[in-house]
Amino acid sequence: MAEDRDQHQAREAFLASGRIDPSVRSVVARSWQRSLTSGMGFDERPRRPGVPDPDGAIVRAAGPVAERLLEQLGDLPLAVLLTDPDARVLARWTRGARTQDAVDDGDGIPGVSFGEQTLGTNALGAVVEEGRPVAVSGPEHLSPRLQRWACMAAPVRHPVTRRIEGVIDLSCLVEHTSPLMLPLVTRIADEIGERLGAGDSRRDRLLLDAYLRLERRGPRRPMFAVNRAMIIANPSASDLLVGLDQHQAWEWTQRLLARPDGDGALPDAPGVRGHAHAVEGPSGLVGAIVSLQTAKRVETLARRSPSLGELGVLRRAFPGRSLATEDLLGRALTAARRSSAILIAGEPGVGKQRLARALHTVAAPHTRLAVHDAVSCALGTQSYWLHLVAKDLADPHAAVLLLHLEQLRDAGCQALCDRLAAPAPNGGLVIATLATSSRSPATPARLESAFLGHLTVPPLRDRPEDVDDIASAVLAEAARGVRELAPETLRVLRAFDWPDNARQLRSTVIAGCRAAPGSVVRPADLPELAPRLLTRTLGHLERVELETIAEAVRAAGGNKARAAAQLGISRSTLYRRLSDLEGLGVPSS
Repeated sequence: MAEDRDQHQAREAFLASGRIDPSVRSVVARSWQRSLTSGMGFDERPRRPGVPDPDGAIVRAAGPVAERLLEQLGDLPLAVLLTDPDARVLARWTRGARTQDAVDDGDGIPGVSFGEQTLGTNALGAVVEEGRPVAVSGPEHLSPRLQRWACMAAPVRHPVTRRIEGVIDLSCLVEHTSPLMLPLVTRIADEIGERLGAGDSRRDRLLLDAYLRLERRGPRRPMFAVNRAMIIANPSASDLLVGLDQHQAWEWTQRLLARPDGDGALPDAPGVRGHAHAVEGPSGLVGAIVSLQTAKRVETLARRSPSLGELGVLRRAFPGRSLATEDLLGRALTAARRSSAILIAGEPGVGKQRLARALHTVAAPHTRLAVHDAVSCALGTQSYWLHLVAKDLADPHAAVLLLHLEQLRDAGCQALCDRLAAPAPNGGLVIATLATSSRSPATPARLESAFLGHLTVPPLRDRPEDVDDIASAVLAEAARGVRELAPETLRVLRAFDWPDNARQLRSTVIAGCRAAPGSVVRPADLPELAPRLLTRTLGHLERVELETIAEAVRAAGGNKARAAAQLGISRSTLYRRLSDLEGLGVPSS
């Protein structure tokens, strides 16, 4: 009880002065700052729009798990809430009318957003921001309506793509809370993710079967199959998809499916058009097959833009002006000239596949690009996938692109390394991508030895100077010059830390183009990022401090640890001061 009183006092002091007591847990302190910066109103009831997808795949995957959990826990007054990746409630499960009434009073209603900008600090909203399991109890909530609750939530990730597909929350009244609830809800989230992945595997199998039926008919016209998790392309289509990754291909295909004729121009490929055919399964859309047509044969990006030069080709595929990006592209050119086997590592979404396809254009422009995605191993056996890889490695007219090597199991990884170590019949180009994480950025030793060239693409948070160039390039591709980004919009984009890297930035800019009512994309068209605008004018000393930190970060090529060393302060001090300035609404980049 004394701890609750201390938390109540810390909450009241924060609301009165903006200062956070050291006793407040760091994850809660960050959430309080974000909530206050967003301008949320504690006394306003949240709007209740329609449920985004009340019968979607994640709801179907979560339902049996939630029902079984409540059965096992007996008559305890518990509630289970499921939201989409934006913290909007999709479904809920409760025991007893009194618990359901209490959940209603706490706004746990399908369609309501639990984002921090709506309800302030809460477990669901904090998970969306933090990307990891979070517990929030009693007075740690800023909204008075939530303070009777103890809530534990965890992200539901797809087992293959590792994208957050939703958030699952286990809530009870504070007096019934248990320290075991957070690990329990984490295990539940993993189980829902596995069920979701199993459903996706069935859908992927249906899409692959439809693709193979068409492919066997011949002739081998350019064609690819795509959905939200994978892309399969024949060689002639791979040549035309230079610079377009799986995520972009699916977004473009969805736009084609929305058109009555299913036709449209391929982005950044003059003279190339696509026609999309939806592939349906028992539970709805499983993906699409796209056939490509050309007014004249388009070999490669370099062939379309011969004046760019080798470095220009890389810059067009991988825009940016930071020192980190300039260094990466320089090393990539060196690798392309000296190595026939190149491994590109980096966090998901940083642009590894874009860089790989551009390197093929530079290093082997007259070969077809044979793409083999290790994600497809989930659809069959690793041995068959390795057989297909070996077949293309022996083709004198092929370069080979291997995607998502992190998906290979140990035996498959060793077999691939052994195959790459053997003398190549054709000595052709092999490029591979490997997804790492901030917690485990190292490349496995056996992969290091199997590839002569090694490149690591830095995350976008370490090269904030690239945000303007990437956003402008995406705008040019998506809007064809009919949209522009307002200066304040660029400031908001630069202020965000982009946990999902350039892929997230690209999707945000495209969403802004669609939402903008006029020709200028403004912060209001990016509702999730709008709170990052400046909220007041800085004092002279604050401005000098911010400019000093920003200059050090720029000089260090976006590496904040190196910038802290140059300033003579600890890295934690640098991050804390950046966080303090951001709490005032100042972009931390």
